[in-house]
Amino acid sequence: MKLPVRIALMVLCMFRRMSNRFYDLEIEKYIVVDFQQVQNIIDAIGGVEVEVSEPERQQVNSILKFYNGKIGDKENDQLLQESGLVHLTGKQALCYSRIRKIDGDFQRKVLEAAFRKVTQQSMAEISMLILQNMDAVQTDLTIADAVDLIPLALRCKNASFETLAIPVEGSYSSATVD
Repeated sequence: MKLPVRIALMVLCMFRRMSNRFYDLEIEKYIVVDFQQVQNIIDAIGGVEVEVSEPERQQVNSILKFYNGKIGDKENDQLLQESGLVHLTGKQALCYSRIRKIDGDFQRKVLEAAFRKVTQQSMAEISMLILQNMDAVQTDLTIADAVDLIPLALRCKNASFETLAIPVEGSYSSATVD
């Protein structure tokens, strides 16, 4: 296991312990997915549909050009041609998730779109997706645990998502200390 993964898992363990203690939560299981694996998983489900504004499209294309250069692809590979409801490949979704110059929760939008896409699949298709991608994530779930969650996921296909950032906005302030 690489050092950054070990550090991430240690932080996750501490976060889980602190969250359970201080926020009265009961986090029992976890899944950690790195950015590269998100790209592969999005491709495995056939991409996702995301509403992309014109400023977001421009940011995605800027990030894509940089990313393409880093991985050795042609600079203009998979650039978004238009805004609106857009079908994103794994690489495009990854770059959309990395937008930082515009306020928004782009990672959440991609994860929600992926969840919606997966819940449109059959139990057999989801089982195959799990089997083919379990080695792409760090988790304390077994394959049996993950498969057991499929019926719940299928019942939640129309679920709405709520998020909470910790620390809660407005509960802290920034200061410069000399």
